[in-house]
Amino acid sequence: MPSTFMGLEIARRALAMSQLNLRVIAHNVANASTPGYSRQRAELIESPPIPYPSISRGAYPQQLGTGVDVDAIRRIRDEFLDEVIRYQTGSQGRNETVDAAIGQIELIFNEPGGEAIGAFLDDFFAAWQDLSNNPELISARASLREQTISLVREFERIDSGLKKLSEQQAKQLRIKVDEANTLARQIADLNIQISQVEGLGENPNDLLDQRDLLVEKLSEIIPVNTIEQLDGSMSVLIGGLRMVEMDHVNELEVIFVGDDPNHLMVRFENRNTPYLDESGILAGLIESREEVIPVF
Repeated sequence: MPSTFMGLEIARRALAMSQLNLRVIAHNVANASTPGYSRQRAELIESPPIPYPSISRGAYPQQLGTGVDVDAIRRIRDEFLDEVIRYQTGSQGRNETVDAAIGQIELIFNEPGGEAIGAFLDDFFAAWQDLSNNPELISARASLREQTISLVREFERIDSGLKKLSEQQAKQLRIKVDEANTLARQIADLNIQISQVEGLGENPNDLLDQRDLLVEKLSEIIPVNTIEQLDGSMSVLIGGLRMVEMDHVNELEVIFVGDDPNHLMVRFENRNTPYLDESGILAGLIESREEVIPVF
């Protein structure tokens, strides 16, 4: 006859697993608004049975259940959706960057409006028309002179505004490259911690969430591909080149191309291969500076 203590042990395990499950649920509720957090789930399994001899079965023992046990606490996360989100985040970053540059250009030209370049051109040609009708009038000549000066000043204001906008884009490009390098270093640091925890046979769920959030932020700046390694670390690739490999980081830099101060290139340090892509904030900044902002 089985011991009464076995039944008590099964009940104790059931209570312990229920308590553990409640703790996981409480952790999910507490982090419902935490950026990057993934819902976790305690996966319960039958605990290993013990052999129990039986007279009716001869020498073959029966398997006597011992209750419930926890197999692991896992994140509920879809890797395919992660890839889709990262891709769309990069596209959104590029579109928002270009849209912001176009908005700044509209403010510089101030069209339509009474103080816009169109109004200055209308006044300029009206002064010419007035002068052609009354060439002998000194007032008509003076008016044309004043309208010409006003138009030239307006062109100078627009030119100055566009140059400042271009300089701002270049400055922002360097800031975003530094931000990308910082994110890459943080991912490398998390790679070490995650690898150590997984080496102990544990699931570093919260650390994995932090790393995925950093990768998502990085993908907004520059499109990335990721490869999960067997030791738990993540390799981050940009254009087929590895930016993060375990704890090593290949940082990006911004350089001038040739002697042209208006043409900047983003590349890996000590490499001549430029970064080329159609999504991400860096792509939006480069496109805005070289294609969207008019240069006189």
